[in-house]
Amino acid sequence: MTTMKAAAMQSFGGPEKINISDLPVPAIGPGEMLVRMKSASINPIDWKTMLGKVKILIQYPFPLVPGSDGAGVVETIGPGVSRFKVGDRVYFRPGKDRIGTFSQYFVVRETEAAVFPSKLSFDEAASLPLAGLTSWQALDLANVKAGDQVLIHAGAGGVGALAVQLARARGAIVTATCSAKNADFVRSLGATNIIDYRTEDYTSGGKRFDFVFDTQGGKETNRCMDVLKPGGMVVSIANPPDPIEAVKFGRPWYVKLLLQLANIAPNRAARKRGVQYRALLMDASSSQLEEMAKLIEKGSLKPVIDKIFPFAETRDAIAYQMLGHSRGKVIIHIED
Repeated sequence: MTTMKAAAMQSFGGPEKINISDLPVPAIGPGEMLVRMKSASINPIDWKTMLGKVKILIQYPFPLVPGSDGAGVVETIGPGVSRFKVGDRVYFRPGKDRIGTFSQYFVVRETEAAVFPSKLSFDEAASLPLAGLTSWQALDLANVKAGDQVLIHAGAGGVGALAVQLARARGAIVTATCSAKNADFVRSLGATNIIDYRTEDYTSGGKRFDFVFDTQGGKETNRCMDVLKPGGMVVSIANPPDPIEAVKFGRPWYVKLLLQLANIAPNRAARKRGVQYRALLMDASSSQLEEMAKLIEKGSLKPVIDKIFPFAETRDAIAYQMLGHSRGKVIIHIED
């Protein structure tokens, strides 16, 4: 076993640049595991990376294989790995310094993976890591607790559907935006109140929230701030990240400066309103994946999958996710 199949691209671009190619199986180092991939999910960060939109923050080498989370079976363990054994069924979100889960094999650090509940399929497990960790860490940033009023935008989407469930598991009172056709579905996830974004303005009516999860960014971020209680927090996953991320990635000083400039307007708007603002770029965390697994076992969290594509149709899967209308996650099924 020296080569593997991978969905690779030789230059930036859209799904048309993807080709199923033969690439070397990656080598493992201390604290790492080689995972035989079974399924991976598609996230907006994947096609943004493909289009070159994140290269200011991190530059991945070509051939570039997208993919930022997934599930599979541990094939080999490296020196120092103590929490896993060969044959374990794991799900993971790798650190931001590596991507490439749209492939037959992937190397993940022990600190980035967790064993997922046996009740889940690989497709279901692959739908959870990135979107689940993003939601978990957004709720942590705002210290969301029982009784808090929470507004989650795009409650039927890949991230929103998990954020609704996780907020409800904390005892928060959840309001979510979605289309009318998804209203009953989002209620079934735990939302108490639904706002049809096509016919209703969530800023009207005078309702105020302790936390707003902003999945739109731009001018919409200020509107999110307008519905916060004093001292409340907006966490955005659609705006440029905090300048500290440039330091984490070892980027030049001018990248940090650019991110500082990009964050001036929302930070100023937050101060003016007496609220808090954070732009989230989530981190890998095996411990949080383990906590999510406990919620799955209890029935408080369930995967939400819109559509599953075979590995050979990776191009079509990415194009479908890019439309932005999926109910839950889009999955690439790599291997049975």
